[in-house]
Amino acid sequence: MRDRADQDQRLVRKVLEGDREAFGQLVARYQRMVAGVAWRYGAGADEIED
Repeated sequence: MRDRADQDQRLVRKVLEGDREAFGQLVARYQRMVAGVAWRYGAGADEIED
């Protein structure tokens, strides 16, 4: 788990430096989880897609 947290920290640093590929990697990693949370809080499909 720590390894993943370290990877995430590196990706976030790169995103803050303007690295769009790193942003895409973070989105790919967490998109489903965030969508699931939004769905449970009542967001509609259009809102989740945004």
